[in-house]
Amino acid sequence: MPNCLCINPNCPNPQRSRDEQPCPACASPLLLNGRYRATHLLHQRNIVSAVFEAIDVADGNNSKVLKVIYTDNQEAISRFNREADVLMNYWFKGIPRGYSEGYFHVEFPNNPKPAYCLVMEKIEGMNLQEWMESRDNQPISEREAIDWLRELVIILGRLHEQKFYHRDIKPSNIMRRENGQLILIDLGAVRAVTQAVLNGADVTRIGTDGYGAPEQLRQGIISATSDFYALGRTFVHLLTGEHPNNLREDSPEKLRWQPSAPKVSKQFADFIDSLMAYSPEKRPQNTTDILQRLAKIESDLQFQEEVKSFFNFQLTFRNIAGGIGVLVVFLVLILIYYRNQNITSVSTLPSIDTPTPTPSDYTACRKGLGEAVSASGLSDRVQKFLEEEYKRNTDLDQFKGKITASQNNCKVVLSVFLSENEILSDEIKSQIEKMIVENFPEAEKTVQWNINVIK
Repeated sequence: MPNCLCINPNCPNPQRSRDEQPCPACASPLLLNGRYRATHLLHQRNIVSAVFEAIDVADGNNSKVLKVIYTDNQEAISRFNREADVLMNYWFKGIPRGYSEGYFHVEFPNNPKPAYCLVMEKIEGMNLQEWMESRDNQPISEREAIDWLRELVIILGRLHEQKFYHRDIKPSNIMRRENGQLILIDLGAVRAVTQAVLNGADVTRIGTDGYGAPEQLRQGIISATSDFYALGRTFVHLLTGEHPNNLREDSPEKLRWQPSAPKVSKQFADFIDSLMAYSPEKRPQNTTDILQRLAKIESDLQFQEEVKSFFNFQLTFRNIAGGIGVLVVFLVLILIYYRNQNITSVSTLPSIDTPTPTPSDYTACRKGLGEAVSASGLSDRVQKFLEEEYKRNTDLDQFKGKITASQNNCKVVLSVFLSENEILSDEIKSQIEKMIVENFPEAEKTVQWNINVIK
């Protein structure tokens, strides 16, 4: 049985044997970048992109995931670059790991469009869309929803701290490992945070109907709160077993989903509604706020359970002790209440693996565009500056869309994506570094470069 695939979309006979190289049917390479072989198709979205399972012959034939796009569209290539940048240079627990040697391109005979390839770790398990379908779309419990929401918010917090927005959160983009751990996948829609992005300028409108925030789908304006909106819609799906588009809307601004989740407490349901507020200003503004509010909800629900259990016990105790039992109930309820208040007051939740912020805390480096102050202030201004320089400087114009600015404290970090025939000379690097040092005196005097070559 064939156990290798040719990834050339025009190959007349793509199913090949593993020992063949190149493809006898179309002469395209089967051993990709000298180490990877596609074994079977996992997902074909359209004629532009596909996802394969692959083996890495240089790593004991271990299974990996190979994502491929077939395009010469610069916007699509730029999105692919951003995904590779996050997975290779900003990896953290909760997203798939990318491999620098697994980022390359393949050229096909008689086909002007190359295939851009990204190899990443294979996540064993199902995405939440598949997982829900495997259990006949039975809703998850409130307890499970709270745990999962916390886990995903921590992952989003890490992503936002690196100055990226996901832009396409939905059940099919969340993997559930066999051990229950959640992984946020498909970062192809991820977008670096710049002021232009925040204003919706020159941003391709990406998102999924039913999950994407209205300002994102209609105007291309994105923020941390647009990711929170999609997260809220995702949990409506998980708590009801219904796609959000299948649920009624009380108004264009509010989804009527709570009657379809009668076992969910009003407090938690109202919190999910706050994530999906029509106006971004009415949603939680950051992941810390969400985690603190989740802690309060958990504490209150635990208090209610303890009260309920105690009253069930007291029905028997009261028959024995009479009025003394009532007094005991009163005193115990006071103790339970104050204990829960103390739990809630420690809302920083040291037991939660809250990520340590990496962006700068220095005032000058937090100053953004205009009057904005943010953890990515310096890199926002550097990115805007470079975009203006591309227009004025013909030497730099060739790198438009290929350099992404971020920051680590007051150090500017520039991630660059080049094809094999492109060179970022030391002269150009020195020119860029000099411009940054001269125009941003608050920045460290050295620039960190992350050079990524698409082989």
